[in-house]
Amino acid sequence: MIIPTRNGLDVLKPCIDSIVKTVPEHAEILIVDNGSDDPATLSYLESLSEQGIARVLRYDEPFNFSLINNFAAEHATGDILCFLNNDTEILSGDWLARARALLSMDDVGVVGARLLYPDGTLQHFGIALGMGDHRVAGTPHGGMNGNDPGYFGKARLMQEFSAVTAACLFIRRSDFTTVGGFAPEFRVAYNDIDLCLRIRALGFKVVGDPEILLIHKESRTRGSDKTGERARRLAAEAARMHDRWGDLLRNDPFYSPNLSLDRLDFAPAVPPRVPMPWRQGEPAAGAP
Repeated sequence: MIIPTRNGLDVLKPCIDSIVKTVPEHAEILIVDNGSDDPATLSYLESLSEQGIARVLRYDEPFNFSLINNFAAEHATGDILCFLNNDTEILSGDWLARARALLSMDDVGVVGARLLYPDGTLQHFGIALGMGDHRVAGTPHGGMNGNDPGYFGKARLMQEFSAVTAACLFIRRSDFTTVGGFAPEFRVAYNDIDLCLRIRALGFKVVGDPEILLIHKESRTRGSDKTGERARRLAAEAARMHDRWGDLLRNDPFYSPNLSLDRLDFAPAVPPRVPMPWRQGEPAAGAP
């Protein structure tokens, strides 16, 4: 498990705590510290290292998601790599076993997860090409209730996608090496989509497993890309994606051309904010 971080103790600690409950002996937690200067975070990272809970690597270069993760992958010891955001929390105890089982199939190259916002609404489950402001990619059922099955049940069914988010992405180390890892020219955005498309070009499947379930607090450490220089950088990386994958971005083989590229209209089956049964013994929505 490769987890980049810069400070962010308030999200990193819950992430690690949720992992520790599910990690088997043969799994490794590898935290990449990209210039943390908060004393509390540095003390926490030191304690993780001293207790043998995680290995901590320093990466003191400007933020580049691709280079950070490629650097960590070179130091990882596992045959399967899991790229994981520091602002996630694991909700399924068998998440690693499920990913490993899928990657034991020769034709599966990447495994992705289902990620919920803290309020229980869906943030990510698979990526459809051609969606979003830049018409690169987006989440078809994003923002709907996490309990809703979605269009034809596709918000809750295991299936193939063109891509999945690297907020939680599993891949065999050998395949990651074969394609050269994440492309450094995608410094912040679209690196996961580009990786998945290169893996698919080798003939592998990209599979989303809805039972690999996490909370994702969405870029809490790094912030928003919607204004200023970050918005300009995002537009440049989107243009690079169109240059590289233009035809495919307009013809996602796993998303019907009859559906909107803006969103999937839906009528939520339950109110948008529901109790989450995995927390503190709360009853499931509709339970007596």
